[in-house]
Amino acid sequence: MEMGADKMSVTSTMELFLQRKAATGRLYVPTLSAILLGAALLLQTYVLYLALGEQFIEQIDLLVIFGLYRLIEGFIIWGLFTASFYILAVLAGGTPLFGHIFRVAGWGLAPFIPAALIWAMGQYYALQGVTYPDWEPFGMEQEWAKLNEYTAATHGDPLLVGSTVLGCTVLSLSAYIWAHGLTTACDVSRRRAWIIASIPLMFYSCWRLLGAFGV
Repeated sequence: MEMGADKMSVTSTMELFLQRKAATGRLYVPTLSAILLGAALLLQTYVLYLALGEQFIEQIDLLVIFGLYRLIEGFIIWGLFTASFYILAVLAGGTPLFGHIFRVAGWGLAPFIPAALIWAMGQYYALQGVTYPDWEPFGMEQEWAKLNEYTAATHGDPLLVGSTVLGCTVLSLSAYIWAHGLTTACDVSRRRAWIIASIPLMFYSCWRLLGAFGV
């Protein structure tokens, strides 16, 4: 009975904290989380650079493009989840406040950082057993085709799939944070807040898993 009361106390404290941050909190922590997430995702491009070895010069243009995208990807993820929560809240009959949802979505980015590190490690080990194709590309389009051929060899690799599953499991912490913050940000019940938080995360996790299998 006491354990149940403690659990309810922790849940209530979390909810009150996120409600306060959603209403009046500054964006320092969410913005830092988005920046760190971009840096963690950038490791996937760095892993590709390491795996290519001396051949990296052949893919330098694409690596730079990927790297620049990774740096802003944390903010893109933040924006996409914010928009998804807002739309789902409207469909669920809530009265969402966009600014509140934006803050709550930012607070839930933190678990994405260790997840991105796990994905990078899985990609690194999966690429160790892959041989870079020996045909000569001419132009950006063929460089892209050659890089796709190289990375496609890792699809379905147990280490890549396992790390993807593990990383997506870590993201359940994001759903926990979001669900407790969206109750007031969207003016919905806790049950509906869980649904609103889980649907976009489920689609994101499925997208990551399908990518690991090359679908």
